[in-house]
Amino acid sequence: MATRRRISREEILEGAAAILDSGVFGDLTVDSLARQLHMSKSTLYKHFASKEDLIVALVDALCRHAERDLEEAHLTGDAAKALETVARVYGDHAARLPRAVILQLSRLPSPCQDRIELTAATVGRAARAIIARGATDGVFLDGKAQLAATCFLASARAAVEAAARGELEMSRDEAVQSTYKLLLPGITGRVNA
Repeated sequence: MATRRRISREEILEGAAAILDSGVFGDLTVDSLARQLHMSKSTLYKHFASKEDLIVALVDALCRHAERDLEEAHLTGDAAKALETVARVYGDHAARLPRAVILQLSRLPSPCQDRIELTAATVGRAARAIIARGATDGVFLDGKAQLAATCFLASARAAVEAAARGELEMSRDEAVQSTYKLLLPGITGRVNA
């Protein structure tokens, strides 16, 4: 008799992310996940009490990953390079988030919505601090750090959503990088007339 291999909590989260990457929140069911992972629903319930608990754990893990990347990033030194690093971290985060999480955020459990907003706020604080430092150092325009960071984050989020919907011919992380490159001349004041 063949024994089934144990499926880890991380593998379950990866399976859920793969299903949610379809872009449709309703595609993730306990049945669909159990079928995809070749496991019983009862085994799945040993790891997560409900579909909601699974989704909350998935979003939390992805957000923690982004926040860890941001904490470990080298954000001192050249302000433009530091801001580019923030954009890279945020782009990587957007690439890891399943499309359904991006496109159907309002359908997610409220703890997921709150967690995603917390991560976005963390990215925003890092961007504001870097832009303020760059303004003090004369690299960025003076006095508009908060506005510039807000514009960057809002534009990056809109670009990620457009990429997730297939409206842009680029990946979600490329959408964030392109947003950074488009906004950098305005932040530095080096806009070609």
